[in-house]
Amino acid sequence: MNYINTTDIAASSVFARANHELRSCLALIQGSLQLVESSHPQIRLSHHWKQIQEDLKNANRILNDLSDYIHTIYPPELLISECSAVRESAPPDEPGPVNSFDSEQFLQMEYCDLYDLVQSLCSSFASEASRRDISISVHVKPDALSAMQSFYCDPARIRRVFINLIKNAMEASDKGGRITISFSLLYRSGEADAPCLSVDVANTGSVIDPDVLPYIFQPFFTTKENGSGLGLSIVRELIGLHGGTVRADSDEHGTTFHILLPLD
Repeated sequence: MNYINTTDIAASSVFARANHELRSCLALIQGSLQLVESSHPQIRLSHHWKQIQEDLKNANRILNDLSDYIHTIYPPELLISECSAVRESAPPDEPGPVNSFDSEQFLQMEYCDLYDLVQSLCSSFASEASRRDISISVHVKPDALSAMQSFYCDPARIRRVFINLIKNAMEASDKGGRITISFSLLYRSGEADAPCLSVDVANTGSVIDPDVLPYIFQPFFTTKENGSGLGLSIVRELIGLHGGTVRADSDEHGTTFHILLPLD
């Protein structure tokens, strides 16, 4: 019987998270470079430009090699099994061995313009979206705009939330698909003086099987052939550290991730 101790689980989780996040960063860099290239095609003649492209390829090769190595030692299905077993055996007041952080120490909170942050990310994804023939649009209700322009959060971590959700939506969308990011204010029942920022990230891609839907936020769980199974678990963790919640629903119209974030 295979067995992984909690130290192995923690180490493999840290590696897998870093691998996943670095891939996302490299993809955004590649997207931004493609936009520069389309606006200034003469840059292709530059030796430095060619070297940048080669360096990006090498970085991705290194991540692929490391990913293959860790998956050989700790297959994702084994990590899922062991993580679940450790969580079930842990005391109720202790977090599991994966994704446990103290929000006050982990987050670097400040006021930021969330609207600009999301628009900037959409621009970074524009080249990939165009290649896939997918549209990305942002809709903000008037009452939410002022809240977004002075939103108190850890900008770097919230940015990672949207990177993961947009990337996930892109991969789930078919040619000609649509990704819609909507913002509004929502007042929880009985809390009229405590509004939340409501965020919906929707795509028109394939339906998530109802039997699979309850597990999509679980670390290392994935239905993608080369997926890490970490994007959505990172989303849930980072939203939770901000005091918010995230859930998903999926039907014949597509899949929507619903996020609630408290305001201050």
